[in-house]
Amino acid sequence: MRDQPENGATPPLPSGLADLLAAARANTPEAMERLLHAASATPASASGVEHLLFTCADMPCALPLTVLREVMRAAPAATPLPHSPPWMHGVFPAQSEILALVDPAPMLLGRQHLAAVDPPARPAGTRPATTMALVVGDGERALAWLVDTVGDITPVEAKDVRDVRAASGAGMPPRERYLVGVYEQTHTGARYALLDAERLLNDLLDAIAEGGANHG
Repeated sequence: MRDQPENGATPPLPSGLADLLAAARANTPEAMERLLHAASATPASASGVEHLLFTCADMPCALPLTVLREVMRAAPAATPLPHSPPWMHGVFPAQSEILALVDPAPMLLGRQHLAAVDPPARPAGTRPATTMALVVGDGERALAWLVDTVGDITPVEAKDVRDVRAASGAGMPPRERYLVGVYEQTHTGARYALLDAERLLNDLLDAIAEGGANHG
């Protein structure tokens, strides 16, 4: 942490949420080296792109390992920041970095239910008592996403992906906006929403920068 002013007074905090988060990060050394805890010991598959399976608001989802820095088996305790939206739980130290902990479910789910993904999503805002977190992104454009459970790492092949992506545009329902397809496991028949991690991450970061506006 930086030294306090000589007179002992605490420096005033910036008024905006994005400025507060930037100020918190400025009190730490350089961002820690990128980690891929979920994939560090997993060789690349010749038969598909490796994805992590998880659930968010009871919706089975999948993210490519290339967007993941870390899988946290227990959600960290976070310190709330003023001016933050309800889905931002606060910030927490991650070794030499400060990260924001967010619940992506309200933005991810919106008000739409996509029948191609089972089971139906529960109302946004209701979560189990125990949660985990996925660190997505890099450097200052990284967030920790709250998720319900974390499952296996599996190779996703193109032949097992159903195309359910709608035309792009501002009027897209949030649920479809963040989908790139639906992965169906051959041996179980289970279906997972393949998420556009970059788009969801960018919208969450943009909403924080704008003081909590929900892009959904």
